[in-house]
Amino acid sequence: MTDWIAPDMYEKVARSIDAYYADCVITQFYFAYEDHQNASQYLLNRDYYSREELERDVFPTMLYTGKWYQFGIFPNCWTKVFKADILRKHIFDVDDRIRLGEDIAFTYPCLLDCQSLSFIDEPLYYYRQNPASMTASYDVRLPNIYWLPYQALVKASDNLGEYLSNQLSYYLLYLVNFVIRNEAAAHTGNNVNLVIHNVISENSLSFGNIIDLTSLPWHIRILYTALKRKSVVLLKLYYVVMKTHLR
Repeated sequence: MTDWIAPDMYEKVARSIDAYYADCVITQFYFAYEDHQNASQYLLNRDYYSREELERDVFPTMLYTGKWYQFGIFPNCWTKVFKADILRKHIFDVDDRIRLGEDIAFTYPCLLDCQSLSFIDEPLYYYRQNPASMTASYDVRLPNIYWLPYQALVKASDNLGEYLSNQLSYYLLYLVNFVIRNEAAAHTGNNVNLVIHNVISENSLSFGNIIDLTSLPWHIRILYTALKRKSVVLLKLYYVVMKTHLR
């Protein structure tokens, strides 16, 4: 079974375009499970945002709201319609090697380039969920490329304004968490030592002092401490925690 949309989704998006002619239109969506649906919760509460309002009210929490892990604007591309010139400007810059965060690598740069945004506060897309996919799948290539979407956002932040700068460290934590979980989902642990040593030695892992530990769950605090100290022992402990959790 695939994702699906509300019958009037495109009609409502077209109406929003006609009403506001914004650079981007965003709609809410449903996380669609077999027996129930949960509506998304964008941190948007107006039909229209000017550039000034985007910079003040949207961009500062777009990537990280202050809760682990919660997006102010979900990065998916299928609930967003961009003006063609903005989309063309950024989508072809996405590294073909990215396997985690493909949407993030171009949706956030596009949003940072927008002068206006309109929002439809109604779920119009149904995003089918497979609860087993996170624990059942393993991608052997992921440890070599997991930081690429982070680097794409660093580039966008540098080029389009430092609106994401205080949020990027949290996203980097999210990516490292994902790659360690990926190893924990493997049938064997043959690759984990190499992955952990590569993570610790990765030069992109720089967090500064902007992380608010009180906003992080206990296991992510372990991860942060391991990365901050470049501790192989602590990162192995985190792997063991994830391996136990995913059983």
